[in-house]
Amino acid sequence: MTVLEETLDTIEGAVVVYDPARRYLLGNRAYHAVFPHLPPDTELIGERYEQLLARSIAAGTVEDPAH
Repeated sequence: MTVLEETLDTIEGAVVVYDPARRYLLGNRAYHAVFPHLPPDTELIGERYEQLLARSIAAGTVEDPAH
């Protein structure tokens, strides 16, 4: 675990980091507690924001913004 990951895990609120192309880089423990249906960071790295949103909508964790 990197110093950045350890630091983010001390934050009580959910934190997720994307690159400028909207690809997933990492999420803290609180983020994964809010979105337990998502796999670990090692499987999410590089996945686009829209893909994660679709997973969360399908899991019922997030309401579809199109409705």
